[in-house]
Amino acid sequence: MPETIRDVVDRLRGIGTGDAFHEIESCSHTLGRSVWESVSAFGNARGGMLVFGLDAENGFAPLSGFSPDETAERFSAAMNDAGPSAVLVNPPQYAIRRLELDGAPVLAVDVRELDARLKPCFLAEGGLQNGSYKRVGPDNIKLTSAEINELKAAVLPNDAEAEAVAEADMDDLDMALAAAMIERRRRKSPRALRGAETQSAQLERLNIVDKKGDVRLMGLLAAGFYPQQFFPRLVIAVSVHDGVSARPVEHIVCDGSLSEMIDDALGALSRILRRRSASDGHRHADEWEIPRKALREAIANAVVHREYGRYFLGWPVSVDVYPEKVVVSSPGGLWGGKTVDGMDDGTSRCRNARLMQLMESTSLASDGGCVAHGCGSGVAAMLDEMDAHALARPEFDASPDLFQVTFERPALSGARSSARTLPYRQDALFADGADDKVREEPPAPVAALDDAYVEAERSDRAAAAEWAAGIAEKAAARAAAEQPAASQARPPRAKAAARIDDAPAASGASEQDAPAAVRPGKESIEERIAALLKAAGEPLGARDIADGLGLEMPVFRYRVKKLVDAGVVAATAAPTSKKRKYVFVGDAADGDE
Repeated sequence: MPETIRDVVDRLRGIGTGDAFHEIESCSHTLGRSVWESVSAFGNARGGMLVFGLDAENGFAPLSGFSPDETAERFSAAMNDAGPSAVLVNPPQYAIRRLELDGAPVLAVDVRELDARLKPCFLAEGGLQNGSYKRVGPDNIKLTSAEINELKAAVLPNDAEAEAVAEADMDDLDMALAAAMIERRRRKSPRALRGAETQSAQLERLNIVDKKGDVRLMGLLAAGFYPQQFFPRLVIAVSVHDGVSARPVEHIVCDGSLSEMIDDALGALSRILRRRSASDGHRHADEWEIPRKALREAIANAVVHREYGRYFLGWPVSVDVYPEKVVVSSPGGLWGGKTVDGMDDGTSRCRNARLMQLMESTSLASDGGCVAHGCGSGVAAMLDEMDAHALARPEFDASPDLFQVTFERPALSGARSSARTLPYRQDALFADGADDKVREEPPAPVAALDDAYVEAERSDRAAAAEWAAGIAEKAAARAAAEQPAASQARPPRAKAAARIDDAPAASGASEQDAPAAVRPGKESIEERIAALLKAAGEPLGARDIADGLGLEMPVFRYRVKKLVDAGVVAATAAPTSKKRKYVFVGDAADGDE
């Protein structure tokens, strides 16, 4: 359910300023530079809304003397890049809405994201370098030269990974590694090496060297002994943060060839991340708190799809571990017209096509699998793996020169639970011996880094309990008014201790196998979620609902999906969107599980 103008203005009044997608403009007769900076910023990012007719200096109260017709006319004239009043070069598409708020007229302008082939949008008087903007929170910030370069090159063929490295030669290549790539390529596609009988011809065919025999950048990165001799910052940097100090408490530099860097980064995460004890009823295993396969895909995608142009050779791929999340950052924005909203559409847009092809023939020592598959399956694999473990899906964020994947770290209770049963997909835990260690002893202690997270979680849950109590009171009052006195339904519980038995049942489990807490005849988790949303009367975020009901996020996400599928609850945005919320839309059948 999209926000209304009332929702937007009430929220902005509460925070006292605009946000990443909304800007309040106080101009009544003229449109100042700030208007066009906002249009440029919205057009160069994911779009946004301008609201005219409110006084930003007076709590966003209606602006005296505001004329929506005059403002709309001035705005449209300035957006016509062929007209004499044009202010912008490459203006984005927009839609104007005349609305009423608090009895006064306002004008809302919805600015759409500019087509990738036309970016960036910039102010004519400032020119490309000084008139191009991006949105950072409520502020419009000038794009850097690197960001402008990325926007202009976002749909152009990119050959940076194929350029020859001036000082490198054949002695810098690990021929054993190169031979393994050649053999793997031969098995996968025999035609690829047809007519290439000599080693030099085969190296050229795989684009490890060019026709002159000079080593390409991609060849050095994939098969070099030590590529960092020539490019010291083409590494993966793993940093651990305590959530308090600006400096990381631990910093690990993963160097070597691309496959070695990925293996080393995964090895570092294996040591840093918590383990959760798992059982299928017959044996126990330690699984990563964030599945290894999901992190593997994110890191492999980062090194394969990153920008290797000259502006970015000093910028490493980074993996930042915080108490509450893990963030994988890759230099360079999305390429080929790909958008954050379309990350899971299954299409492949590859900035470094030849490097991708080479990585299909490169294996990781840790699991023997190829680094990449080249079919646009990386994001889908991340999502599937998180879904299989009933964990929050990763969030994707893109700016002109940076792409980030953020994984939420599960609550500590899940990490500390000993020998718990796994009512979700067991094959996801025990299918890959590289991911999970079968064991009999209790799980290892949680790292000391968790202390900061524990303190923050206590504070968050205390506030959530207070918030949920108010919601529960409204729900109880409404239930009492709607039910006959003889058969009043029990009011929804404001908070219940999270139970591991509340997790989703394994595929094929019968109703008799379901945990007692969710069997028909008792108030199920779905009923509690639906009751809370119905009482709230407005969209609520996943974290608000889960904390309000005392649920672990994996449990909540599994249960709310059932409500969405049943049409009882509706989601307001795509699963990958940061703005995704849930709203009550109808009643479920009694006992529906």
